[in-house]
Amino acid sequence: EGVILDVRPIVSHDRRYITLELRPTVATLIKPIRTFTTQLGVGAAVTFQLPELQKQAVNTTVVIPDGGTLLLAGMKFAEEKTLDSGVPILRDIPVVGFFFSRDGKATSMKDLIILLKVEIVIGSELEPNPEDETELLR
Repeated sequence: EGVILDVRPIVSHDRRYITLELRPTVATLIKPIRTFTTQLGVGAAVTFQLPELQKQAVNTTVVIPDGGTLLLAGMKFAEEKTLDSGVPILRDIPVVGFFFSRDGKATSMKDLIILLKVEIVIGSELEPNPEDETELLR
């Protein structure tokens, strides 16, 4: 479960603008991870874990000036939870346990908001690291 952000930056020839190809993806675990064990050839048994995921993804391309900031928003997703509560011991009694327990579902909506700050970094223009210089002198 979580968020994956694929980014492909392309720097313009004059080094003033950056074209970003973005693909944010939200993955949510639908069912618990199932485990399968199989025998491959004459070797030892191999165990696989196969989760069932729900994925939501979007592709976008933007052009940003060097040093600019991008706000990426609009991906919404709902999260459902099953809730149960009650008075200990009393909720487990047949017939009357109904009066001492409560079951329900809660749905919450979430928005994904990502801030990206872009800056062109040219390796030859970076300040030298003093630790690297001492290694060169050895």
